Parts: sequence; structure tokens; C-alpha cells
Amino acid sequence: MPRTRRIALFYLLILSLPGALVHCDETASTDGALTRSLLPELHLLEPVWASPVSWRESTVLLQQGEGAPLVGRLAFEAAEIIAVTSADGARTFVAGQDFQLGEDRRTLLFASDAPVPFIKQSDLFPSTGAPDSYQHRAGHPDQSLLYHKGSWFHERQLEVTYRRAETNWPGEPPSWDEGGLPRTLARLRAGQTLRIGVSGDSIAEGGDASGLHMAPPHMPAFPELVAAQLESSYSSEIVLRNRAVGGWSIANGNDDLDNLLDENPDLIIVAYGMNDVGRRDPEWFRAQVETFVSRVRAANPAIEMILVAPMLGNAEWVHTPRDMFARYRDVLQALTGPGIVLADLTSVWEVLLRHKHDLDLIGNGLNHPNDCGHRLYAQTILSCLVPTPSSQTLSRLRAGEPVRICCFGDSVTGLYYHTGGNRAYTDMLGLALNRAFPDAKIETINAGVSGHTTVDGLGRMERDVLQHNPALVTVMFGLNDMARVPLDQYRANLETIIDRCHAIGADVLLCTPNDVITTTGRPVEKLVQYCDAVREVGRARHVAVCDCYNDMEALRGVDALAWRLLMSDEIHPNMDGHQRIAEALTRSITGQHVSLADVDPPTPAIARTLSRLAAKQSIKILAMPPLDELIEPVLKGAYPDAMLEITPWPTDDKSLADIELDAKARVREFRPDLVLIAVPSSAGFESQESFIHSYIWIMNWSLSFGAQEWDCVVVHPSLSDPDHADADYDPLIRHLVRGQDLTLVDRPANDQRPAGEILIDWFRGQRP
Repeated sequence: MPRTRRIALFYLLILSLPGALVHCDETASTDGALTRSLLPELHLLEPVWASPVSWRESTVLLQQGEGAPLVGRLAFEAAEIIAVTSADGARTFVAGQDFQLGEDRRTLLFASDAPVPFIKQSDLFPSTGAPDSYQHRAGHPDQSLLYHKGSWFHERQLEVTYRRAETNWPGEPPSWDEGGLPRTLARLRAGQTLRIGVSGDSIAEGGDASGLHMAPPHMPAFPELVAAQLESSYSSEIVLRNRAVGGWSIANGNDDLDNLLDENPDLIIVAYGMNDVGRRDPEWFRAQVETFVSRVRAANPAIEMILVAPMLGNAEWVHTPRDMFARYRDVLQALTGPGIVLADLTSVWEVLLRHKHDLDLIGNGLNHPNDCGHRLYAQTILSCLVPTPSSQTLSRLRAGEPVRICCFGDSVTGLYYHTGGNRAYTDMLGLALNRAFPDAKIETINAGVSGHTTVDGLGRMERDVLQHNPALVTVMFGLNDMARVPLDQYRANLETIIDRCHAIGADVLLCTPNDVITTTGRPVEKLVQYCDAVREVGRARHVAVCDCYNDMEALRGVDALAWRLLMSDEIHPNMDGHQRIAEALTRSITGQHVSLADVDPPTPAIARTLSRLAAKQSIKILAMPPLDELIEPVLKGAYPDAMLEITPWPTDDKSLADIELDAKARVREFRPDLVLIAVPSSAGFESQESFIHSYIWIMNWSLSFGAQEWDCVVVHPSLSDPDHADADYDPLIRHLVRGQDLTLVDRPANDQRPAGEILIDWFRGQRP
């Protein structure tokens, strides 16, 4: 799907007071291509509450008095300073040369005469009416606050990347809630267009991102960052309509709501509060937000909403009373429910300001975020829309360090017939991660065993998982547990698996099982309960969850046939399904969408046969007509001394269901070296579903149960059947064979040569 975005954002720097708008002259538009190019360096899916590294945390250098050192503050104790740059990226500062890390490991100390911009403490509160000031300081009517339009503060701020000494977040971090925005996530996972509407004030409009002032690095405001990251994380087109206006309160948002609804949004981001807290009236705010929400619900109950609790304004400014922000945040929290979630930036800001100065994160001196602040806005909102990646693993992938991933589970994880017996999602995950990070050194280990529950998994965990010392363990059990393990024990077993992985320093990524075709033993209604348990454990233990169930169910909801073609049987996905699981895992690990749609079945398709031919060993071949007669001259043309034992597999006058039953009784007991499937177009069937079911099971029964023990090739009816004329099902056959990760020998377009000649050409292409 093309990733285009129709976004037109025009930014005005607007500073608001109750009842007044203050506009600056600068107007700028953002460039979608530029935003996408910036994404890798913004670390939007590695927020400070979930990452051992604080990426590009901003600080301003303050000087307490004449001759005093210039001091920049960090939010956390630093174990290692990785990089210090100017906010525009033009200058880099070196530890020990340009600055020292303070003894508290929370401050950067520059010499008083260092050639670096700074702000004097004495300049923070100019007298009323002084230039570059805005009135007035809370409790000091004779004093104003330092205020500058444009990029003045941006030019005086540094960005610091450092590894934190303590990685635990000192508070309740923003957390992923799988069920919070079900319709939005379903659209994203199904690759459907998502229309996002924004209702907000000057912060949502763009103040004071560097892109507003056309200053390097030209970073846009948080709404466009969110849209760009969603397009990177999913295969959906994001259409952003931003109706935020500087100076607006939630009351203005209500006045404009009909215009916003005319944009037909699927999701609305509601971002007010900065201009509302000055009223000091949480009950008024509650009534206004309730009105907004109820009107949206009345207009279209399917629209979902993210309520954004804002950053903290300057504590010294009379119009941003610090004690009001948490109370206004609590109003928003009380209004959450199905389809309405809170993006709590207020709490994040409170944690950061425990050791930082207000001006470290502010872009105008009063009430607008700087670039770092807009990233924090985007990160907090994205925590409602994208699972937080596994930070340790992601850091290793970025750094090109060796990363060993162990995929722990049952037969869906393991290597079995349903994916052709050569590869499973474990292998696809390695491929997808290498596409996301070409320089990464990735090793994947398949620790899936058929029939196993979490009970069985715990019994073999030391041998199959822990002894490999993985950086990450993905855990996908449940399809057998739901039949044999009580729900409470299942939860407890998942928690034990997490504890044992964490004990060796491994990240854990819990996975819900894939959805299934309901059967008596595995009804979908019961599976949902076990998926809910996975999500509950993930939330309680702060472990990321890859929701494979909802990812596949999203497709099922919009295209039932496309979903059906992901399944090899009632419970096992085929290779197309495994590729989708690997794409979902990659998104959970990296935050990126990587497509595996172009991955072909492995070559050569007849590796075992070629090996035995080269070694002059006998070959047992089971072949449907006319291949039972065509294959001998093909093989002996290249290997004249080949010892071939060819057994015909009769198909005359048989339906697809008959051939399916024959395959079940015949192939695995025969234990061939090569199986050649050529289902005749004359084989009857009752419906499209019966065609799909029987064709898949003919292939399934033609494979060994576990890892592939013999070669299996499918020949299209256009090649094998001279009277073939069933064009309606030709594309479906091609889809089914590829979905099984098997090779299809097909007649090239407009090629009328005899089947034997085409087979010879195909065989030549298999040889090294």
C-alpha cells in the first residue's frame, strides 16, 4: 500500500492569555518527507519511561551568578553520557573537554567562559514592562517572566543522550492498553486508512517546535510526528486533519466540533488544558469535556478519542498554576472508558521536573514545549497506539550488537507441516528484523514443540531457552492451554516464565495466540479469555505484548477470505500467517512495519532429491498423473544413471475430498524422497471453502509431520492437464501453494510448449 499522507499543517506561534490571543508573524508548513526522514533519530518508540537510554533530553545552561559555572540539569542520574549537542544539531560537546559530569551525575558543568549560549539566573524575572518579558510572575506583580518569540530558547538549549544509572521509572508510566482503542487498532492492523482529527490549542497547532520557526532540525509538532510514526509502524495511510488554534480552550473546541466531525475522523486527539487551567475551575473543564465527548458519541459512536493531559506550564507564571494541572488531568482520567483513553503527559512532565528546570523543556519561556517536549507529547500519545518495543533488544539492534532471540511456544511456533516444514515465524522474524536493521547480527532459535502447554514449557525451559542466554524471549502459548490448563494456572505459568527470563537478563515479549476456526475443543469464545489473560499479565508485569490474535482478527473483520488464506488448518497458520505473525513481532520489537510479502518459497525446492541424485542414491518418487510418466525423462536427462522408483498416485474420477483422504492414507506411510502433486481440474468440490480445505490438506498430508523429511512440489493444472480450463480457481491455487511455502511449477504465460519441456526448464533452474 502506498504510504502517502495528505497533511497540510500551518503553524502560528501563539501565546494565549484568558480572553486574548497573541500571534507572532512567523508561519511555516511542514514537509511529510522531511518528517519521515527525521523519524529514526527521534526515537519516538523509545520513551524515557521504557528505555535505559534518555534520548535527546533537552536542557538549558543556567548561570547562578557572575563567574559561576554554567549548569545543565538531567532528569536522571547518568551512568554514561553518550552525546551532547546543541538543539539545532550544529555543535557537539565532548565530556572532559567542553564540560564535566557533576558529582551528582545529574548535572553538566561548563566553565563560566565556555563559548556556549546560556541564560543568567538574574535574567529570568525582569521587571514589568522590560523587553523580552511577559507579565506577570505569580505572587510578584512587579516582575514578569523571560519570554522570547521565535527560536531564541531553541538556540540556547542542548540535547543530551545518556544511559541512565537506574532504569526504573519513578512513577506510573504511560502503558499500552490493548483494549483501549479497539477500532483504531483494528484499522491500523488491517492496513486501512485511518483519519485522525486534532482539536486543541497552540501546542497542538505547533508552538514551539523548531519546524515552526524554520530552524534546524525543522522538527514538526507532535500531531505530525504521531502520524508519521503510525505510517512507519503500520501499513496504513494516515490522513491528519489538525484544527487546533492558538489561544483556544476546550470551549472553543466545542464551538468548532461540527467542523471537525465534517472531516469524518476515525480517531480524535483532544489536546486542551494549557489555556484552561488559568480558570482554576476543574468542574467547568469537566462539563466542557463531557459535552465534547457526548457530542462525538452522538454523531458517530465508532469514533474513538485520545484525551491529552498537557505539559506543565512555567510554575512561576500566574496563568499556569502548578497545582491545577493534576486536577485537570484527573478530570480527563475520569472520562475514559471504551474507546476513550488518556495520554497522560502531565505525569511524565512532573517526573522530569523533579530534577530539571522548567525552561529545560519549554520553547517560549512560558507554556509551549520545545522539540524535546513535542517528542514527549508524541511518545505519550503513541503509547496508546503502538506497543512499546523491547528497549534492550532494540538498543542492541540499533548498535549492531549480536542479538539472540528465542521463540518459545507450541506447534504454531515450531517447525511443522503447516508451513511447509522448512521455516516458521522464527525464521521470518530474523529476516524481518534484518530488513529493519541491515547491520544487525541476529540469531533466532525455535523453541516450539507440538502439543505443549505452559506446563510443558516450564519443564523444558532451562534446556530449550535459558541455556542459550537470549537477549529476548518471545512467548506464545495458549492454544493447548485453553484445552488442558485452567486459566488461573495459565496466568501463573506466564508470570513464572517472565521471572525466569528476567533472572538471566532477557527481555520478554508475550504473544497472544493467533485466532482460529472455532471447533468444539477450541471455541473462539474461550480463546478470547486466554488472550485477555496474556494482556492482563503483560500490564501487571510491565511486559510488552504482541497481540497476534487481534492482529489477525483485524484482517478477518475486513476480509474474511484473506484471513482464511492465512490458515493451514483450524488452528495453525500457514506460511502467509507466519509471515504476518513475524511482521507483528517486528512491529512490537522495533516499532517499524516491515513487509514480508515478497519472500518466496525456499530454493532449491528439491534439495533432498538433488543431493541423492548427486550421490547416485535411489530416489523414491510418488507422482500424480501425468507426472508419473513425465518425471523420469526429466531427471534422467540430467542424471542418466539415476536410480528411480516411481509410484503412480491415481487421481482419475476422484473428487478433491477423495484425493485429500488418499493423501492422508498414502504419503507419510510411503515415506518418499519426492512427492509431485498435480491435482486435476476435473476433481470436483462443493464450495470455495471445501476447495480451500481439501487443497490445503492434500499438501499438508503430502508433507512429513515435523521438519521436512522429503521434497514436495506442486504442479499447476495448466501444466499437467491438457484440458484445463478452470481459470476462476487458477489464482487461488497459486495463492494456496505459496501460502504453504511450497514451490509451484506453473505454465508461463503464452507458453504452449509440451509439459515435459517446461518441466525440464524448471528442473534446470533448480540445479546449482
